[in-house]
Amino acid sequence: MRSWTSVACAVIGPDATRTTALRMDEGTLVVAVPTVQWAAEIRLREEQLVAELASRAPRSGIAKIRSVPAGRP
Repeated sequence: MRSWTSVACAVIGPDATRTTALRMDEGTLVVAVPTVQWAAEIRLREEQLVAELASRAPRSGIAKIRSVPAGRP
């Protein structure tokens, strides 16, 4: 989870700082996003994000990413 911001910024761009990794849930990284457009962007680039996270944190066990609205766990 600590790598999320740097990975998201590398893959999506500097505006990815608007997203926040919240927790791990059985291999799924739960990420808070400010808008539905951000949720769509993460879905679109999920494979690339998971691959980069695995390369930076191989023991993280992240296999998927799920977006939730910011302010809701």
